[in-house]
Amino acid sequence: DFDFTLGLSATPERFFDEEGSKFVKKFLGDVVFRYTLRDAISDGHLCQYEYHVHEVLLTADEMDEYISLSKKISRLIASSGGAIGLDGLKGNIKLAGLLNRRAKILKVAEGKVPLLRSLFLEKKVTDHAVIFCAPDTDELDKVSAMLRDIQVVSHRFTGIDKDSKILDDFDRGVYQVLTAMNIFNEGV
Repeated sequence: DFDFTLGLSATPERFFDEEGSKFVKKFLGDVVFRYTLRDAISDGHLCQYEYHVHEVLLTADEMDEYISLSKKISRLIASSGGAIGLDGLKGNIKLAGLLNRRAKILKVAEGKVPLLRSLFLEKKVTDHAVIFCAPDTDELDKVSAMLRDIQVVSHRFTGIDKDSKILDDFDRGVYQVLTAMNIFNEGV
């Protein structure tokens, strides 16, 4: 029962989440101002960067588990008669658990670290790279070990350490790569 609302979001229109997009628009209304990455870079608030996406195929076991979880999710939603929507998701612990388990399969796919290794060895990744790893997994340890193995000097960016010194050292070339959990990506 608010007279006015204000929302700040990097994703008011959500890809593959029509219901979430409708919820944001219904609750907050239309977008009234946009400030893009291009704007932030040209205004000097963000540094120039390159973003490269590389596909990783799931292993047969990962794909089997992904399909199995997808079927369970579909059955659960179908058994609700379509009543599980955005609000229902928040209250449905079983559905949320299945969705989280399925998402984790993608986050920790076995092929990610070997692909990253090959990109470094092929020199497709060079100095001043920041690698974001899946949170709440051992992926950060795997990536750090892989980088040591191929003699790439890296440092973990954890949000606990003296981050300004780490960033200064990174800027000066002391570290070729910073590794962090994805939860730190907005601050970097």
